[in-house]
Amino acid sequence: MLLFSLVLVAFYFPLSLLAQRPVVDTADIGRYVTKEMRADRVPGLGIVVVTRDSVLYAQGFGSTGRKGESVTADTPFLLGSMSKSVTALAIMQLVEAGRVHLDSPVVRYLPDFVVEGTGAAKITVRHLLAHTSGIPASAPRAHGSGRSLASHIVALHDVELASEPGATHEYSSPNYQVLGRLVEVVSGEPFAAYVQRNVFGPLGMRRSFADSLGARASGLARGHQMIFGMPLARDLPFEGDRLPAAALVSTAGDMGRFLQAQLREGELNGARVASIAAFREMHKPQVQSEGFAYAMGWRVNPFAGGTAVHHGGILPNYRGKMVLLPELGVAVVVLTNVSSVIGAPTSHRVADGVAGLMAGRAPAEPRWSLVWFLSAVALGMVAITALQIRGLLRARRGPRQVRGAMKELVFAGLLLLGPPLLLNFEWVEILRQTPDVGSWMLISAALGAVTAAYNARGIRQSS
Repeated sequence: MLLFSLVLVAFYFPLSLLAQRPVVDTADIGRYVTKEMRADRVPGLGIVVVTRDSVLYAQGFGSTGRKGESVTADTPFLLGSMSKSVTALAIMQLVEAGRVHLDSPVVRYLPDFVVEGTGAAKITVRHLLAHTSGIPASAPRAHGSGRSLASHIVALHDVELASEPGATHEYSSPNYQVLGRLVEVVSGEPFAAYVQRNVFGPLGMRRSFADSLGARASGLARGHQMIFGMPLARDLPFEGDRLPAAALVSTAGDMGRFLQAQLREGELNGARVASIAAFREMHKPQVQSEGFAYAMGWRVNPFAGGTAVHHGGILPNYRGKMVLLPELGVAVVVLTNVSSVIGAPTSHRVADGVAGLMAGRAPAEPRWSLVWFLSAVALGMVAITALQIRGLLRARRGPRQVRGAMKELVFAGLLLLGPPLLLNFEWVEILRQTPDVGSWMLISAALGAVTAAYNARGIRQSS
């Protein structure tokens, strides 16, 4: 009996300690969030911390941007790429129903799924879930007012795969557009209706939406963009054709319920949305990438001596992140109504910081404030523009060297052609994502071209 007791203490006691979450003063969470929001000028933020069985913390901070309304844990935000986790769950439900097989070719379910060459026949459902299909992030998308998931499939017909299916991981939202269309074809109903009926409904996510009308009626937080270091409200068109990859809407409170279902491996308040095996498969790493592993709609990293299963969402005017700590049985979601292409997202840093607090680790101090960083970038742009204006005035007053004209032309060409080539974005999308930097680049390119023209005129006159 004594030996049995010693063995029990030696093995059970440490495991029980591991399963217990650290005791965290919720006031510490509030102070930390307030400090980070103030440093980065975040207009509004919703946060929820849950365990398998309870809500530890649910709070809203700041403004929705609509008539001075305050953010609460029930304020809707656009989820961005966190939508992919919902899409992955929808696929796994169809897998469990025997209607989809993870390792079957996608063309088995979508005969009109075509890419250049014979690559489409090799791409499986698992490849799409893990972003190993070879479809590049720069793959073309459908345009026009009548865009749909079906039209996005057609837009892929001429795409050239970046790699052999299954070979490498390239994070590419078109993968999840294809998965969304697969859900529609196999289930026989629109993706929005399927998710509402099979995910949001069973989990009690009553303020989660796959349409803009319902979201706005429930007080959707107004999106903001950081313009030269200042958050300015900017409403962008709702992209109903991108629901599976980036456009679902939810609240911190509802996402807390979604995360509880993840921690409980599919069950919440008597409703089961998928089996334990399905959730374990979704959270299991499928492929290694740079600094993380990708599962199915989730990333996986070592974290505070354990594992973090997480995913972020980034849109031009919203950002958020959710983090699961399975060993501790704790999860965090942070949603914000602001975005900036430049600099680290506040939402991601806060979500990781609060997850660290729950694991007994103090949040890392940022190396610099996002606002100060963006302000420094703005000052740099102003300085360059001032130098360009001075060069233009000098060019107007007299001839300069041929090299001066060539330098201005090269500079203008780099500004006009470089960003689309490097970012794989058209100028329309660059201006949508980052209107301040994009506008500055176009103005600088124009100043460079005009200066070059005056230089060339001076050269002709002098010759």
